[in-house]
Amino acid sequence: MNKIDEKILNFCGIYQKPEITEKKMKKIFKQKKELEELTGMRIEKIYVFGEKYWGKNTDIDRAAVCFLVDERIQRLNEVEYEVKEYTALKNENSILFWSLCQFQKRSLSTAEWDYYIANYGLLVYDTGKDIDIDERVGTTVYAASMDFLRKYRRYYYRNQDDCLMHLLMKIYIEKIGYYVEQEGCTIDLLIEYINYISNNEEIKQLLNKYKEEVNESAKLKMCDLFEKLISSTKQVLPTFKLDLEPTMKVYERKLEEFKKHGTLDINTLTIEDEYIMYVIEGKSSTNIARIYGVDSSKITQKNNYWNIRVREEIITYENIKDIFSKLNHNNAFILYQTQQKSGLLNFERCLDPILKFMKSGEKYLLKEFWRFTEFEKNNMEEVLTSKNSKNWYKATLAMDFLKENGLVEECEYKRYKITKLGRELVNGTYYSFNTSINIEYLAKSLKKVKIFGVFFNRNDLLGYKNDEELLNEFIIKNSIATNDDETDKLQEEIKNKEKIINELKVDEKIEFACKINKYESKRKRKDSTSINRKKSKEIKHEISDKSKLNLGIEGEKYLYKGLLTKRKKLLEELEIEDYKSIIFYNISYDILQEDKSEGHGCDLEVILKDDSHLYLEVKTSLDDTEFYSMTYNEYKCSMENKDKYYIIKFTNFKYLNKGESKINMTIIKNPYDIFLKNSEILKNITFYTQY
Repeated sequence: MNKIDEKILNFCGIYQKPEITEKKMKKIFKQKKELEELTGMRIEKIYVFGEKYWGKNTDIDRAAVCFLVDERIQRLNEVEYEVKEYTALKNENSILFWSLCQFQKRSLSTAEWDYYIANYGLLVYDTGKDIDIDERVGTTVYAASMDFLRKYRRYYYRNQDDCLMHLLMKIYIEKIGYYVEQEGCTIDLLIEYINYISNNEEIKQLLNKYKEEVNESAKLKMCDLFEKLISSTKQVLPTFKLDLEPTMKVYERKLEEFKKHGTLDINTLTIEDEYIMYVIEGKSSTNIARIYGVDSSKITQKNNYWNIRVREEIITYENIKDIFSKLNHNNAFILYQTQQKSGLLNFERCLDPILKFMKSGEKYLLKEFWRFTEFEKNNMEEVLTSKNSKNWYKATLAMDFLKENGLVEECEYKRYKITKLGRELVNGTYYSFNTSINIEYLAKSLKKVKIFGVFFNRNDLLGYKNDEELLNEFIIKNSIATNDDETDKLQEEIKNKEKIINELKVDEKIEFACKINKYESKRKRKDSTSINRKKSKEIKHEISDKSKLNLGIEGEKYLYKGLLTKRKKLLEELEIEDYKSIIFYNISYDILQEDKSEGHGCDLEVILKDDSHLYLEVKTSLDDTEFYSMTYNEYKCSMENKDKYYIIKFTNFKYLNKGESKINMTIIKNPYDIFLKNSEILKNITFYTQY
């Protein structure tokens, strides 16, 4: 296969790689945020590509944007309609919403469009995440084109506008390992392209003869011959293989990297990897700290910051058996209801989506089920884990429950596959469209289920409902009044069961050997009487006249510079360990002379490693003036984002160019709550009344 050079790139519509404007970049990142909210998926990479971006003279004034997520194709199919609807509604950029794993594999072959996006598109965003989820590529572009030909060959054969030859040349180009954007290419251009890339002289002669032929019948015969020659041509097969093997054994993989390349960068440690190593694999802080070349206290700090607790290790199927054994009730129905009330069975909400997700029969990593655990905790769950910690343990409980009841199997370490019984349940043998798979439904379908080592049958789980059914049947069959002695007896039993369930306090049975202290930072206000204020006429301003005119912008630039240089104290005050990127709306102010932050409610946004945002609003004063005002958009943004919203107040900004150390910076976190709770700090409030 010949090298991809300039002439081939031109055939693919690639002419140049220009830079993208700041305006379009903002649109792209706005779309990223909207797509993540729409799909619930995290975007890992963004490429800008397409004929308009690559310099083709076209009337369509928009670039194409490729958003890549670390998800399986089946998950992308679930949101395909929403993404298409979003794209049609926005009509700003053509959007390709695609799997990062599939993209990485296909980008190895020049016959795939992904190759040109990866190599000649502009990468504008990249989290640098390792791709753990592996899956087979179901088809290549060539195979898809052949399927299309077989399906519609009769139509193409009857068409008299060279359509069949167009399609055959496209298939041939893909089979020998090249790509061409066929739209707009004439027969002559495609023949010229094949003459350039092909080594098959017989095919070249046939196509050159076809170009001169005018008889339609003779052309169709040439198409038949060309199709036979294509079938005898050896296909250039792309080798789709990722460097990393899919595994939940993160520590082993990181340890291999450490032995091979030396100390790893602590900034590359993600919450998912830390959770797997620390909680699932049970590695100590010392073990993890060693491969990242830091003190173990640094890992402990990260665990506290991410709300990863050793206590979460108690939320395992085996450990809950011990807790369950303390709830000693003779009545099986009461025992089941006790678990329900305690929250220990909260994981059953994951069962339905997990089994549906697994129905294809592939192998799945445990971490792929984490997305199904994002719902509230209650009762004992909050006792066993901190309220804000991750819910990922629910996926482990759900998988252990399904495994214990024969619906899934663990084929490798923390990799699971649905069994024949589980597939039958999902596909309809026991499953109806309007029914959700939960523990009670499994009890009906499987006759009995095992929960934390104890078997329950249908009557055990539905005892209270069965009592009500029996009561109704008894009344109907005997046609007697509800105050009959036997009827009263049944009603009394039902009330007693309700009373026992409502009075259960299972959380009192759990004891802890550790205490977690929450650190709260309290900022003291300056005593206003101690401030030495000078008259403005006595002050000699050191800041330039130009900076005075754009004082607010200068304050924003000053903060932006501090963030870019990662000033330690500034990041500590903002409670930031590190960040991915910064959105500074007025970065191009010197050129545009227009305040682009208006309407956003803040001046800068800091995107953290976990993709959450901090919203920073800068208030700047030349002198030691503590007062400032807020717009409605700023107030609204602070109200919506609470702890993620900060006001950065600069005073004595006149010393920007000389005596910078005299500039005072005050950071106010969650000003919305502070304003409401401390009315004495308000100087005045401006209201607008519309009649």
